[in-house]
Amino acid sequence: MEAQQIFQAVTRFSPSSWEDCDYSNEIAHCFEIGELDEEYSRVTARFFSDGCNVSRVERVQNPYRYGQYLLRKLQLQVRYGHAASETTVYHAVPVKDVQVAVETSCDVRRYRPSAGRIPTFYSSPQAALSRISESEKAVIVLNKLTSSEYDVCPMYVVYIN
Repeated sequence: MEAQQIFQAVTRFSPSSWEDCDYSNEIAHCFEIGELDEEYSRVTARFFSDGCNVSRVERVQNPYRYGQYLLRKLQLQVRYGHAASETTVYHAVPVKDVQVAVETSCDVRRYRPSAGRIPTFYSSPQAALSRISESEKAVIVLNKLTSSEYDVCPMYVVYIN
């Protein structure tokens, strides 16, 4: 199977909210979501309930990482005989580190935050924000597969705030 066929197969399973775009020069694209959009309300609800300010929300479209995530999810389902559980986690980064975090889904093998520590993920935006001192920061929202075993691609970046 050629690379283009694999790519087309992955994009057939992409979320309906994704916009069409060319991935030949960039592996990940970010699209700003308008404040009146239902998707914006859904993403920001947790931030507002935590008392966090939101300046903007961007949807992340990274078909390569999304494909890895879907394959791992299917593998866990086949192994354990039931759908894999997912949760939402939050990770704060300095704005200058957003691109590498998005491209690698915060993969600890490739991504090291500015402080030189392994990325830490939290169950709330406020918890993530309280652990970072930089003035210009972003919160990355990820879907994470919950599994007790070590995982090489257990999460996928969904949004940046």
